[in-house]
Amino acid sequence: MKKSRIHISIGFGDIILPVIECEDGHKRVPLQPIAKEIGLNWQAQTRKLQPESFKWRQLGLEKLSLKATKTDSIHIRVDKVIAFMHGLNPDMVRSQGQNSDTADWLEKKIIEWDEAVYAYDKGFSLENKSSTNELSKLFSARDKANPQEKVALTALIADTLSQMGYPVEAPEQKELPLT
Repeated sequence: MKKSRIHISIGFGDIILPVIECEDGHKRVPLQPIAKEIGLNWQAQTRKLQPESFKWRQLGLEKLSLKATKTDSIHIRVDKVIAFMHGLNPDMVRSQGQNSDTADWLEKKIIEWDEAVYAYDKGFSLENKSSTNELSKLFSARDKANPQEKVALTALIADTLSQMGYPVEAPEQKELPLT
C-alpha cells in the first residue's frame, strides 16, 4: 500500500511556495521566488548568501536538491523570511523601477518590526522582570492550550501588557469553530 503524502504550500505575493519539512525539523521554502517577487537581483543575493557565512546561518539556509527540477536551490527557514526581508533596503528595491509598491510595503513592515522589537526589548528591562516572567508563562500556556483556553489566555496577556504600560486591545472573539 502506497503511503500518502501531504503537500503544503504558502502564498507570498502572487506566488505559491512549496513548504519542505527538513531533516532538522524546520520548514523551509525556496528563497529565489521570494527574491524575484520583491524584485531583487537573484545573482546579487546569492553573492551575499555564501554557505558558512553568518547570513547563511542566521537565515537557516540550506541547499536542497529538488527531484522535480533535478536542481539544487537555496531554501530559507519559514520563520526567517522576515529576517531576510528586514535586511533589504527599500530604497534599493524602489530604484529598480517598477517596485515602488513593494518598496513602500517593505518600508512600512521594517518600521513596524523595529517598533515591535523595541517594545519587546523595553518590556524585558529589570524593572519588569516579574511581569515578564508572568507573560512568559502565559505565552507558554497559550501555546499548549485548546482553542477555548487560547481566547482567555490572549485576554490575560493583553491585560498584563497593559499593566506594564503597553496597552493592547485583546482581539474580539469572532465566530470560530471552537469545538
